Amino acid sequence: MKAPMVLTPESQKLAHQAQQIANLLGFSINHVLTGGASDASYATRFGVPALDGLGPIGGRDHSPDEYLVLSSVSPRVALLAGLITTLGDPQGNFSPD
Repeated sequence: MKAPMVLTPESQKLAHQAQQIANLLGFSINHVLTGGASDASYATRFGVPALDGLGPIGGRDHSPDEYLVLSSVSPRVALLAGLITTLGDPQGNFSPD
């Protein structure tokens, strides 16, 4: 069984960056620890910053009734692209243009 993600200062910084990018893109995300475990929990145990739950909005995970909100796909892809482009920038500069 996987242990929950470890909250590190680096992961908090990455979460803050994701929130800023989402705001620039016109939506918001919240950083919460749920106590669940994902593959990101392996990374954080070794000090690697990681985020989980950045995918499309949906529900009823891992059930026959699982769904996703199609209109949430593009904004979440843009968020991921923004995170990737700002990873090497010490100031974390991002422009949605």
